[in-house]
Amino acid sequence: MAVLQGSTAIVTGASSGIGRAIAHRLGAEGSHVFIAGRSGERLGALAQSIGAAGGKASTGAFDLRDYQKLQAFIAEAADLTGRLDIMVNAAGVDYPGTIVSGELAHWRDMFDTNVIAVLVGSQAAVRAMRATQSKGHIVTISSYAGTGEGYRVYGATKAAVNSLCKALRGELEDEPIRSVTIMPVPSPPISVGTFRPSS
Repeated sequence: MAVLQGSTAIVTGASSGIGRAIAHRLGAEGSHVFIAGRSGERLGALAQSIGAAGGKASTGAFDLRDYQKLQAFIAEAADLTGRLDIMVNAAGVDYPGTIVSGELAHWRDMFDTNVIAVLVGSQAAVRAMRATQSKGHIVTISSYAGTGEGYRVYGATKAAVNSLCKALRGELEDEPIRSVTIMPVPSPPISVGTFRPSS
């Protein structure tokens, strides 16, 4: 029997990459996976793949910077299933380039998606977990770029995420809800000067 049979999970950034892989694995382990991302076509294909493997998936195609839609998507998942066990913040954007050559619109997109959406999603998930009395897990995919070694503006967004997730762990210390931060490292590790995070 799948170890997560009957559980409810939400994955943002599920259209591709790490988020897609996590969503597929959660579905295979028995979770009803609610997948969110910008590409409805990719989400539909993922939902079909999860279903073909015996899992169950529901999709939400929207820009995570529409925070009201993000909050509503999370609340709906909990309302429909009566629980919320796993919230995975896997969405992220990166605009490579130097600070001197950077663009304000790109900086805002990175902070709005990589930081504010994580805050909004985590807050909504905690509230849903409390309301449904779920012993849930908030899992945030950060990056090794957030260790403070000067990985451009992207690294600054991930450093903020790491700090906020640590603060959230402290807030939830006396509750049955846990916050976990995962920082993928490039394989094999490469030098600071050539590192290009993909998460």
